Amino acid sequence: MYSLQSLILEENEIASLKGLANLQKLTTLNLKTNKLEKFDEFPRLEMLETLELDANLIATGDELPKLSETRTLKALSMAGNPWVDEKGEDFKKELLVALGDHLPLLKVINGEEPEPEAWAELQIAVKELKEERRIAAEEAAKAAEEAAKNPPPAEGEEGAAEDGAE
Repeated sequence: MYSLQSLILEENEIASLKGLANLQKLTTLNLKTNKLEKFDEFPRLEMLETLELDANLIATGDELPKLSETRTLKALSMAGNPWVDEKGEDFKKELLVALGDHLPLLKVINGEEPEPEAWAELQIAVKELKEERRIAAEEAAKAAEEAAKNPPPAEGEEGAAEDGAE
């Protein structure tokens, strides 16, 4: 099994990726229509080029960073997962925000390879989204810092101070 290059595990009710770590020559992995919710045990597959995860149970984008070690990935398909369907066209942006720096070869997303012009527009949108999130995080950190410097009066303190002033 060490030299296996393509593995199709479609429609098998798979809920865990445990046991795939020894497939170091794998270039294509089809896990469509299973019961994957998380990528907690996603193996490091150094030759993986195509990963099909359509119609699973991925409910959040928090799982995406767990795919960052698949640096040779050229095609990723996740259509039919709750989170992906909820995001719609924004899924591509979310994917590239989370993994774009880690997956330089990724060009086919959900079976589509954008034309060069569309890909350039997508890259610009990703940069803008990253910048918006960076600014929002900085503002949240400043607000938290201010709140720590000036905590609101404890319950009952304000009334007690007013009683003493009379």
